Amino acid sequence: MEDRYPTEEELERIQNWDCIPEGSMHQLIEFCCSIWWNPDWGWHVEDDDYCISTGGWSGNESIIAALTQNFVFWSLCMKSHRWGGHYFFCLDSSHRHGLCSACSGTGLLESEGT
Repeated sequence: MEDRYPTEEELERIQNWDCIPEGSMHQLIEFCCSIWWNPDWGWHVEDDDYCISTGGWSGNESIIAALTQNFVFWSLCMKSHRWGGHYFFCLDSSHRHGLCSACSGTGLLESEGT
């Protein structure tokens, strides 16, 4: 596992990613995973649901901060955040979430009271 931090160019790429074309949100999240520190531990993916934990790594926190600057992605895909660096994204905007196995025990959906 490489302990490198994302570059400024990579973070700007995330911020400016065009999320309008079909499939582009999946490409963005795949790019984020490719530069994420320890995705084997911090990522749980089920279909279009992504439970992502930063593990406290500041490089991962920088990636999340860049995602927050991508208005289209953040406003359509971010469904829940829990203190401690845990995020739940759904790339299928037509999907309504109740409790499902996507949270993998993180409590992300439970914290919303659903």
